Amino acid sequence: MSVDINLILENLKFGKSQRTQDSLNKLNTLLETRFNAKEKDYSIATIGRVSKADGGIGEVSIRNKTGGHFRLLIDAWATKADTNMKKPPIPHSRKNEIPTDTELLLRLNDPVMRAVVGQIIAERKKLKAENHILKQNTEVIVDMRPNQNIGAEQAHQGIQVLSTLDSLLLP
Repeated sequence: MSVDINLILENLKFGKSQRTQDSLNKLNTLLETRFNAKEKDYSIATIGRVSKADGGIGEVSIRNKTGGHFRLLIDAWATKADTNMKKPPIPHSRKNEIPTDTELLLRLNDPVMRAVVGQIIAERKKLKAENHILKQNTEVIVDMRPNQNIGAEQAHQGIQVLSTLDSLLLP
């Protein structure tokens, strides 16, 4: 990709303090080194950590509201390297090693075994969905009152009529 980094750097340095210009120059040198080494990780975390180790600006300075010019320079180098400022996925992560259900079924040559494993996978999916629904409804109400069957005769025997208490409460 054709990105003129020097023009971008000069525009970013225009009107900035000498300290900021020096920081931009250090960061530009670091990013140029990474570009020449064919690095693909231009994330703020990585650039900030490497820059801080070399005596440059840190990750916090890049992320701050006032660090927009640093982010623009990093983004320009990332664009030139044909990538972005997000952390690239780890190629040998455990997530990539575990095959999906379809890949697992495609690896099986025996049709009987494939059918059995397919049924197991379908049952597992169904149980996971059911478990998810049950987890959403975790509020359980337990009624600890004793079970009493009150008949009509017992209900009338327990009723008492009280006189009004209005005169007692008001002075």
